[in-house]
Amino acid sequence: MADIFNTFVENEIEYHERKTELGLKAERLFEELDEYQMGYITGFSLRRWLLVQCSFNIPEQDVRILQDRLDRNSDYMITKQEFLANVAPDGELDEDDEFEREYENTEDANIDKYVPKVDHVKINS
Repeated sequence: MADIFNTFVENEIEYHERKTELGLKAERLFEELDEYQMGYITGFSLRRWLLVQCSFNIPEQDVRILQDRLDRNSDYMITKQEFLANVAPDGELDEDDEFEREYENTEDANIDKYVPKVDHVKINS
C-alpha cells in the first residue's frame, strides 16, 4: 500500500514541477482549443486538436485519463477554470484570480446580491 501512495505523491510532485518548467500560456492555449468560444472543451476536442496541431494521436484510454484529470466536476466539459487550474504554472493564478475568472462577465460576479443588507444590528443582552 505504501508503494501505491509513494507513487501517487511522486507523480503529483513531478506533474507540478513539469507544468511549472513548461510555463505554458494556459489562457491562450485554452482559447485556441475552444475554437467555437463555448467556454469549455471536451476530451474529443482536445484529442482532435492534439492530432491536427501537434500530430500527436492520443489513444482513447489516455483521453479518458486526461478528461478525468482536467474535468474536476465530471460534467464532460473542461471549463477554462478547470483547464487553467491544471495546466497553468503553479503560482500563476491565486484563488482570487480563479474566482474572478470563474464569474467574469456573469451576473454571479456581483456577490453583494447574495449578502443581506443590514443597516444596524440590535443585540439583546
